[in-house]
Amino acid sequence: MKEKPRIQFLRLLLVISISFFILVISASSVSGSQFIIYSVHTPNNYYSADVTNDNSIVFHEDGQQLWSQKIDDQVKSIAISSDGKNLAIGCDGGVIYLYTTDFSPTLLWKRTFGNTLIKSISLPDTNNFIEASNTLNQAFLITKTGNLINVPKTPSVTIVPSKTPTNYLQDDNTGGTENTGGTQNSLITLILFTLIIFGILFVIIKIFEKSGSTSTYQPHPTTGSIYSESIPSGAHIYLDGVNTGVTPFTIWALNPGTYVLKSSLNGYDSDTQRITISAGQTFVYSPTLHLLKSSPHPQTSKTTPDTTKPPIQPIKFSPPGSHTALSFRELITQLGAKTSAWSKNARRTGRSSKTAYYQSDY
Repeated sequence: MKEKPRIQFLRLLLVISISFFILVISASSVSGSQFIIYSVHTPNNYYSADVTNDNSIVFHEDGQQLWSQKIDDQVKSIAISSDGKNLAIGCDGGVIYLYTTDFSPTLLWKRTFGNTLIKSISLPDTNNFIEASNTLNQAFLITKTGNLINVPKTPSVTIVPSKTPTNYLQDDNTGGTENTGGTQNSLITLILFTLIIFGILFVIIKIFEKSGSTSTYQPHPTTGSIYSESIPSGAHIYLDGVNTGVTPFTIWALNPGTYVLKSSLNGYDSDTQRITISAGQTFVYSPTLHLLKSSPHPQTSKTTPDTTKPPIQPIKFSPPGSHTALSFRELITQLGAKTSAWSKNARRTGRSSKTAYYQSDY
C-alpha cells in the first residue's frame, strides 16, 4: 500500500469513528432519556414492574404495558405481590409507597420509616404484611394499612449491587431483577471506546504528517516536451517538417525519441537542430536568427559634359508682328552688305568665302 492510500485509509477510519461516536450519542439521547434500572415480576412472570432512571414505575401485564407512574422520591427498591395486585416501593429517606395495580395505579398510602433509604422491601405470600430494611440494617414489619408492628422473624432481603449489568434476586414469593445501570454503563463504555479509537487515529495521522510520509504519489512521466523561443521572437518552428507554432510556445506530450527542429523567420537566416527527447524532459530550443545581408543595387552611370564645345544657344523666336516689313530693294541692299563683309573676312583669314560663311554662322 502506498503512502497516500495508507493515510487516506487512516482518515477514513477516523471519519468512521467520529460517525460511530455521533451515532452512539444520538442513540443515548433518544433512548437514554429513560432506561430500566430495577425490574420485579411475579413467580409466573405474568405481572412485572420496572423502575426507570427518572423514577417512573412501569407496570406490565403479560408483556403489555398497563400504566406508568412518576414517583417523587428516589426509588431504591421495589416488590410485587405474588398475585400482582400490590406494589411496594422503597425510597430514599425511609419513604415507602404502597400501590394497588389493577388497570391504573392507586396509591394506598405513603409513610416514612426511619430516616435512611429503604434498601430492600418484600411482600410475603400472606399479602398481609410488608417487610423492609434500611441501610442501618433496621428491619420493619408493616401492615397493609401502613402501621408498624415489630421486627420480622425472617431476615430482610438485601439487594446487593453486582458488577455484572444485571443481578437476579429471587425469594419464595416474587422474582426480582435489579438492573444496576447496565444500559447506562454500556453507553458510557461505547462512548469511551469511541473516544479512545478517535484519539489513537488522530495521533497516528499526525505522526505520519510530521514524518513526511504523506507525500503525494505522482506517476512516472512517459512523455517529454519542447519549449521554443527565438531571438527575435515570432519565428515559425517546424518539428520534423511540420509547422507547430510561432515562438514563444511549448510543444507538449512528445514521445521519447529523436526530432529535427527548424526555425524560420522572413528576412532572417534559418536554424536547424537534431535533438533527443527522453521521458519527463523539457528541452529548451532557443535559436538566435541573424538578419540577411541585402544585395548591392547597381548605380546609374553619369555622362560627363563636354566643356570644349560651346553651349548651344537657344533659338529665340520673335513674336508675331515684331518684324518690320522690308521692300525687295532693302533686302537686296542688306544681302549685299553681308556678302561684302564675308569677302573681307575671307581675304583676311585666307579662307574661302564659303568656309568663312560657315564659320560666321557657327
